[in-house]
Amino acid sequence: MPTLKEYNTRLATMNGMRRVTSTMQMVAASHLHRMQREMTFPVAFGATLSSVLQVAQHIPLFAKHRFMGGGGGGTRLPPRNNVSGAEAPRPQILLIVMASDRGLCGAFNHGIAVSTHQWVEKQREQRHADIEPLYVGKKGAGLLSRDLPSPSPVLTLSVHPKISEMMPVADMLVQRFLNEDVDEVWISGNRFVNTLKHDSMIMQVLPFTGQTKPGKVLPPPLLEPADERLVDALMRQWVHYCLLMSQQHRVACEHASRVVAMTSATDNLKTMERDLKLRRNRARQTAITNELMEIIAGAEALN
Repeated sequence: MPTLKEYNTRLATMNGMRRVTSTMQMVAASHLHRMQREMTFPVAFGATLSSVLQVAQHIPLFAKHRFMGGGGGGTRLPPRNNVSGAEAPRPQILLIVMASDRGLCGAFNHGIAVSTHQWVEKQREQRHADIEPLYVGKKGAGLLSRDLPSPSPVLTLSVHPKISEMMPVADMLVQRFLNEDVDEVWISGNRFVNTLKHDSMIMQVLPFTGQTKPGKVLPPPLLEPADERLVDALMRQWVHYCLLMSQQHRVACEHASRVVAMTSATDNLKTMERDLKLRRNRARQTAITNELMEIIAGAEALN
């Protein structure tokens, strides 16, 4: 049975751990509230940009652009497989995995890894696709790099994403897509709903696939100037927006998961402290009872 000193040492350790988890909970909650506020800023821009690109899909000059799924536009390289009657080339997909750099956020990173692995297996089985991952966050690379190795280094972004951080990544994606190094660009991550709910999100960024909702009437197909460079400029903005939005949702989900995990850890430590205090009190009462019995036995022996 542990001594009173051992019980006190354990209680002091638990008390220190509880203060750490409580502090992490408050810090994560502060970051989450700030990110929820920042997530609303690019929404109107993204909605307007998406509607403009949907109009461009219905204009023949723009619809044939490579960004819109057509064959024209951009710097073209010779096709990978242009032999007549040969088997169609396997689609080359660049998958950006949005995970975190730190742990202690529950099953956040594991959920991203599971949904990404399932999607990769589905693409390989149904489309025989070659998938090249690009990891944003060390935890995603640690969970997936064995089955899905990446030739690129892991990217580390700040706690509060900024568009200036996304621009070099977006320019690299656009250039590789125009050079036909990749046929499609996808993003895997989470979509923030509320503190307790996050949905898995695997969305296609390039080529643009935005479709008009059923029953929605498109405006007249008029977009000026009638130059393919307009699509280049708009799609670069679209890639910037998709990366920023995905990163903001990733950060919000990470902080929300950390708030929930640290709240649960703090509550569990409080429960363990109460249980340990009861055991310590029982041990102390037992020690006092033993001392009294020894004193009484000694006094009776003297008499």
